[in-house]
Amino acid sequence: MLRIGPPGSKGPSYIHDDPIPPELWGGPALLPEPQKTDISPLRNILTSLISLFWKVPRLDQNHNIVAAINPYSAGPQLPPYPRSTASRSHCCWRCQDTNLPPVDPAKLVCNVCWDLNLKCWSITITLLNVLDAARRGCGTCDMIRRAILACATEGEIQRVVGIASRHEDGTPLGIEWISLKLRAQERESGEVGSPCPWEDIPFRQLLPENTASAGTLANIQSWISHCSENHPQCKRTTQALPTRLIDVGQDGHTPRLVISKAGKTGLYICLSHCWGDNQPLKTTTKTLKAHQKGIPWRHLPKTFQDAITITRQLGIRFLWLDSLCIIQDAPLDWQVESSNMCNIYRNAYLTLAASKATSARDGLFSQLRIPDKKLSGISSRGEPFTIYARRGGVHHPHGSEYHDNIEPRSTYFPLLARAWVYQERLLSARVVHFGNQELSWECREMIACECSGIRPDDYESNPANKYYTKMHLEMPKLLHTKLVLCPEPDVPRVQIYWREIVTVYSQLKLTHTSDRLPAISGVAQEMQLYLDDAYLAGAWRKSLIPCLLWKVVNGETRSAPPPRGVPSWSWASVDCPVTFVPGAHESGVRARVLYARCEPSGADPMGDVSSGRIQIAGRMLRAKFRGGGTLYHILEIEGQDGVSEQFVEVDHEGVGVLKEEVFVLRLMIQAAIVLRAVEGERGVYRRVGVLVADLRNEFGIRGAVYGNVVEESPLEESVVEII
Repeated sequence: MLRIGPPGSKGPSYIHDDPIPPELWGGPALLPEPQKTDISPLRNILTSLISLFWKVPRLDQNHNIVAAINPYSAGPQLPPYPRSTASRSHCCWRCQDTNLPPVDPAKLVCNVCWDLNLKCWSITITLLNVLDAARRGCGTCDMIRRAILACATEGEIQRVVGIASRHEDGTPLGIEWISLKLRAQERESGEVGSPCPWEDIPFRQLLPENTASAGTLANIQSWISHCSENHPQCKRTTQALPTRLIDVGQDGHTPRLVISKAGKTGLYICLSHCWGDNQPLKTTTKTLKAHQKGIPWRHLPKTFQDAITITRQLGIRFLWLDSLCIIQDAPLDWQVESSNMCNIYRNAYLTLAASKATSARDGLFSQLRIPDKKLSGISSRGEPFTIYARRGGVHHPHGSEYHDNIEPRSTYFPLLARAWVYQERLLSARVVHFGNQELSWECREMIACECSGIRPDDYESNPANKYYTKMHLEMPKLLHTKLVLCPEPDVPRVQIYWREIVTVYSQLKLTHTSDRLPAISGVAQEMQLYLDDAYLAGAWRKSLIPCLLWKVVNGETRSAPPPRGVPSWSWASVDCPVTFVPGAHESGVRARVLYARCEPSGADPMGDVSSGRIQIAGRMLRAKFRGGGTLYHILEIEGQDGVSEQFVEVDHEGVGVLKEEVFVLRLMIQAAIVLRAVEGERGVYRRVGVLVADLRNEFGIRGAVYGNVVEESPLEESVVEII
């Protein structure tokens, strides 16, 4: 017996007592007959079925497009099966509150698929219903059935129809569902396509079978050409070359490492890649001279070979990649070159990002596991169609960067989960991402992808564009261009943007915790050009108070000691994700910075530091820890009205010993940092936590006082030095 219905639902289920007969599939049975036992409920298949559909344009007798197709056009709103249309307004499960006029049921061909005539982006149907409707003559359901057969493996189909699968230990594996993308191919030159009867299905470009094809190269060249002609922020002229480069030569020639002469200019391409567990081929003091003579092709990892191939095909002579162009066992050379990362990536003609690869051995190119499948036939309305079915998957690497969980990026685009790569991506004028299924483009003013699911004109940096707000929330490079690279940056907004950058960056992975400041120094260098401010171990002098109000994200703790020399007041002193107290703006500051200085530990003035001290004037109270959990502790504060209790978030394990004396320094209207006195140094403290609460009573401040006004308090200001 097969039970169809959403997992855990309390509503009615639909019982099918017999195994699905072969004729529902339109061919021989693909499945063994299941035993008549209860199995786990099945989820609805094909949720978000037409989130990204293709469409063939309608043509006249001369094969010209006669009607522009809007991919966001809407048909009548329809209810999910099996809701009746006779007695209520129709709306899908995403639009339950939309009050739309009822639909005439006589005009609907099928109450399972609704002929894909939708108001919003998804329908919810079950596989069994689709199979049954296809058997009864619904051409649209038959098309869906054929798409499933074309794109799913036999094992997946077995799980879709409810054959229980189990792990070796006997625990249920669960049910796997297939998300399909149905599109129609954009007409090639001279080709006559069959019209598509579904108005909500936009037409899209057909993907090549692999990303090493001539068609993929043509797409890259087209993106570069469009960018060069239309994007002032991205235009590349000959720039000063980095210290060392790989001269790729022509096909058949041996690549070699070359040293640039001072002041020499030219065009070059950068490679952004994951090293992996086994470090790739490297330039060291021992191999430097040998690499200058030539690097045998067989010694190059696959990603390096593919990058050289693309560089040659684009007609560019030089390629820069870190492991070969920096002397890896020379600390001074590493410091000098890492401090120049800002210029290296900013000045590059193009950056190739091996976004889907976990190591240098994986290569740039990929073969599509299941190519697009062509489906032709007659729809329920008797109209011919030609569409293509494709397996669902992650469409492109562009998405909200300001999300607490980076695991999706780690799974599908592991490169983007690396901390060093974050600044490489922001600083590069143009980036081509090599994914598992397609290539995508990201420059300072546009994003696009091979399958045309993202249209360049939809996401170009145009304030009149209706996607402008959403685009700049989700696309980090475009946001970076809008806020930082504009002629007159909004300095207060850029200061907030820096803290957003730190929040994202701190989630990413670093092999060495000592790289926490060096790996973001390139972005800091670029922002300094526009902020005209002093940079202090990950903070800015003019907005230092808000930068001090960071806290550990989601109760994560640091077990390793902080990088050597990084002051306790810097977010870089902990090796875990951080965020900042919300609403920490200059208008609410209640302390004054008297002195701030950091000493760089190397050649990069914005890289690692050997020490850092700040001097702050503000009101301070004594307090004691009373107990608590790992990161959240109760603090007894000795205020003006007696002892009060507040929760405090500590920075790391080992803080919060019972009855330990600490101090609360008020920095903002409703935020303070917790300090521990440094033994043997009077007036010197280390930061150990942050407290977010209204402390006006504790500090003897009466009434509601907001904004830049002087508060009256019986407490005198204290001058403290924090290291």
